[in-house]
Amino acid sequence: MADLSDLRTRIDAIDKAIVELLADRMNVCREVAEIKETTGATVIQPQRVRDVLASRRQWAIDCGVDADFAEQLFRILLSETHRIEVAESRQEPAPTKEAGNTTRSELDTVACRIDHVVVAVADLPAATKFFSGMGFTTTATDDS
Repeated sequence: MADLSDLRTRIDAIDKAIVELLADRMNVCREVAEIKETTGATVIQPQRVRDVLASRRQWAIDCGVDADFAEQLFRILLSETHRIEVAESRQEPAPTKEAGNTTRSELDTVACRIDHVVVAVADLPAATKFFSGMGFTTTATDDS
C-alpha cells in the first residue's frame, strides 16, 4: 500500500499532465479559430457542442467517471474555447483597464461564463437574431 506522500506525488504528476494536455488543446483551438475566421463559420456551433458533450459523457461512463462531472468539465473547456475563438477574431485589441472611461462603439468584453443576463436593448428582434447567430438560446422564465 502506497503512503500518502507517494499518492500525492502521483496526483501532482497527473495534474501536470492534465495542464500540458489543456495547453495542447487550447493551441488546437486557436487553429480552429483561424479556420473559422477565414471561412466565416460561427464561433459557437450548437450541434457540435451537443455532439462533444454527448461523446464526452459516454467516454466518462466507459472509463468509470461520473458523466455529470465530465459534462461540467467539458462545458468549462468549451466556454474557454469559445472565449479564445472570439478573442482571436477581434479586429481591435481588448481594452486595457485605463481605457474604461472612453466611449466605444463595440462590445469591449466577451464573457462565455454567463448563466443569464438582463440587458435593455432598443431592437429586441435584432438582438435576439444576433445572439442566436452566435449559438445562444432564449429561455422562457416565470417572471412575467
